[in-house]
Amino acid sequence: RGGFGYSGEHRYERKIAFQIWSRDGQRLLQSEDAPVLAHAPTVSGFSVLRDRNRHDWRVFVMEDHRSDIWVWVGERDDARRKLIGRIVLHILIPMLCGIALLAGVVWWAVGWGVKPLHHMTRIIAQRRPDDLQPLEIAPLPDELAPMQVALNRLLGQINDVLSRERRFIADAAHELRTPLAVLRIHAQNALAGHDEAERDRALQFLVQGVDRCTRLVSQLLILARMEPLEHAPPSDIADLVPLIRQELADLLPLAAARDIELELDAATADYRVPLHAGAIGILLQNLVTNAINFSSAGDVIRVTLRRDAEAVRLGVEDNGPGIDDAVRERLFERFFSQGEHHGAGLGLAIVAAVAARHGARIDLRNRPQGGLCATVEFPLPK
Repeated sequence: RGGFGYSGEHRYERKIAFQIWSRDGQRLLQSEDAPVLAHAPTVSGFSVLRDRNRHDWRVFVMEDHRSDIWVWVGERDDARRKLIGRIVLHILIPMLCGIALLAGVVWWAVGWGVKPLHHMTRIIAQRRPDDLQPLEIAPLPDELAPMQVALNRLLGQINDVLSRERRFIADAAHELRTPLAVLRIHAQNALAGHDEAERDRALQFLVQGVDRCTRLVSQLLILARMEPLEHAPPSDIADLVPLIRQELADLLPLAAARDIELELDAATADYRVPLHAGAIGILLQNLVTNAINFSSAGDVIRVTLRRDAEAVRLGVEDNGPGIDDAVRERLFERFFSQGEHHGAGLGLAIVAAVAARHGARIDLRNRPQGGLCATVEFPLPK
């Protein structure tokens, strides 16, 4: 229209206008629907204008120095708002739909991904407290396979702990039942004694029975502590000579009470081997105590140390009756003893447990001149 309109105009076309002014304030050109200005523009930049029809216009003015003119461009504020609304609506609806679709896909993917975990959780929750069998869940995603392996390892460790606990309780109940019954009999005899001599004899038997029970409980506790570490590698490198000397010094009163002599024979060599702290003392104590139990007054118990290129050998020699070849292998079993008066049958079982912790080998053989020689062979580090 007026040279600037054309058929098929856009519905917002009349709400956009321009004007061109000369520097001296003459309007040179304008669009048909441009608002009437009170004066020519004099300042460049954005501004807001209200026309005679009370329509607000968003205006931008630019000065062209080359043509010496002012260019005025304006847009009705209501048109701007409608355009902004339509743009936002056209962007927002697809965006909301896309977000909803994406959320649905993520929800499905997460649900599908954690479904095996929920399945594993249900299986574990439905298990009985005493069911420690390994989990066998298949098929299982690669991400959950390490979890199943770790859980099975934990179940195995718990099962081992409970097995050791049950074994300890069973052993203690089995071995303490008879000594406690004997103690009760001795106590009853002391109460029923007719004279001082009978009561003293019964009380002496009672004290001996209490000592035997104390040794039995102590050995059971040592054996229980040794079992979990049976396959643990030695933690320290230590010299056997000072350890053995200290242990023999501690055992000397026990041997002296039986009129038995303890002797150490260690050739000059390097006897440093990988050891568990305190374990060698337990091993030697049980070997020497076992030798004392089978020795007679005036005998000598000889502890020897030898080393070659492959191992360090610790030997304990006594002058006792030796062992019967028929029971040689059974001597390391728990509670097996060659005679009731020789203890609870746990000493050599403890020795075997300590040796297993060190990867050592035990050998029991009768000496040609009489007695027994127990040899523990500690391998040297490669």
